[in-house]
Amino acid sequence: MTTLPHGSVAARVAKSAFGTIRVFGIVGRALPFAAVGLAVFDAISIGMCVYEARNEK
Repeated sequence: MTTLPHGSVAARVAKSAFGTIRVFGIVGRALPFAAVGLAVFDAISIGMCVYEARNEK
């Protein structure tokens, strides 16, 4: 069980943001936010490709 050093700035930020100082706990709790960001990026990329394909002459 790998944890961030107790009392460090990183540990305080992780504890307040994610509720844990365990490294894999932080990663697991941050994955949904990364997934939403990637989904938004994909939707915008697909929309741009569709727009360019429809307006191509």
